Amino acid sequence: METANELLAEHMLAGLRLSAWKGEGAQVTFEIFHIEWPSQIFGELRFMSASYLQVPTTTSWGYRLRIADVTQLASFSELEPDDVVYELFTPDGAEPSGFIVARSVEVARR
Repeated sequence: METANELLAEHMLAGLRLSAWKGEGAQVTFEIFHIEWPSQIFGELRFMSASYLQVPTTTSWGYRLRIADVTQLASFSELEPDDVVYELFTPDGAEPSGFIVARSVEVARR
C-alpha cells in the first residue's frame, strides 16, 4: 500500500485513469498520469482478480489508496474470504471515493 501511495504522490497533479478491465475476475489496471500532460505516465496500479469496480474512469489529482473499513459499507457484506476492498480517496474528502474489490494490488513504475 505504501508503494502505491508513493506513486500516487509522485507529482501533485497525478491522477488515475482506467486503462484496462477485462470483466469480473480479471485484472483492472489504472494508469497514474499527469492530468495536464496526459501522455506523461508515472506508473500503474494493477488490481488482481477484481470482482467489483465502482470508480470514475478518470480522477482528478490528490487520490490515495487504502483498505476500506467494510463494516461501514453495507454493499460489501458478502465478500469472499480472500477479497480485499480497496478505497481510492482524497484525504481532504473533496472528491468521492472509489472502490475496487480484488485479491491484491500490484504497483508498476514507468
